[in-house]
Amino acid sequence: MVRFDAQLMADSNYVQKQFTLPLLVHILASERLRQDAQYFVDQGPYKQQEVVVQFALSVKHHLEILLKPTLEMFQEGLESYRNIKASEDFLDGKLPTIGSLLDQMEESFVGLELVYEYVVEIVGHDFSVFPGSIVPTASPRELLINLLVNRPSILQKIAAGGDTVLGDIGKDLGLPSTLQIASNARQIMPKKRVADGSPKMFFVCYHTTSGSRELFAGASQANWTGLPEIGKIRRADRDERLRSYIPYTVRAYDALRQAEKGVVLPTSMTNSKKKGTRPTRSE
Repeated sequence: MVRFDAQLMADSNYVQKQFTLPLLVHILASERLRQDAQYFVDQGPYKQQEVVVQFALSVKHHLEILLKPTLEMFQEGLESYRNIKASEDFLDGKLPTIGSLLDQMEESFVGLELVYEYVVEIVGHDFSVFPGSIVPTASPRELLINLLVNRPSILQKIAAGGDTVLGDIGKDLGLPSTLQIASNARQIMPKKRVADGSPKMFFVCYHTTSGSRELFAGASQANWTGLPEIGKIRRADRDERLRSYIPYTVRAYDALRQAEKGVVLPTSMTNSKKKGTRPTRSE
């Protein structure tokens, strides 16, 4: 995790350069997830109940495992540096202080928590998540897109218009692409290149079964550039979740190696000479 080295942090320029971007990424990640969760609530109901549960669980995982611990870490580590101005490298307009960014982090996170309560109402129950409880794969936005593309209106349009509809499907979803901070009295204006914890690229494909089509959405890995602490949490979470499987995979690997030793290969496969190689010249 982040080291709050008192000797290094005596230099205000170090604090500016080191912490402005992580705080901004955290703010935008909370806001992006809040916006997507609100859109999930507004656009329901959905027919894919399993994906609905996955979406809610993914949001809860982001709240409790990724965003909350990093929020608390920065609040504790930067409390004594609140009056330092943020770096202009990642912000437009009037520069806020580190303290203003910390306050916005908390406000954005609380806003996400409030919207999540509506998500829980749709699912019918809350979830308990803890490190290692799930392996985070699909992002909430990817799961949300999966739900949106399988709405009856989209499927009917594809049935009538064929594959050409897929090319403009982004317009039909209506999913907000512009990210706005809901309550931005501090007038924080991140530059466009700041990550927000969501994937950069999405794709949609379909599968036809018994004459009906089901659409599937996929995405690139979530972009947490500038907030490496999230990546560390995700890797630790994955390792904890997979720990119980490691002995089985090791035994399977050893068994395969043992089986390979008993395989007699054809002569053509055991010939050490490779085609196209030149013989070495002896001196």
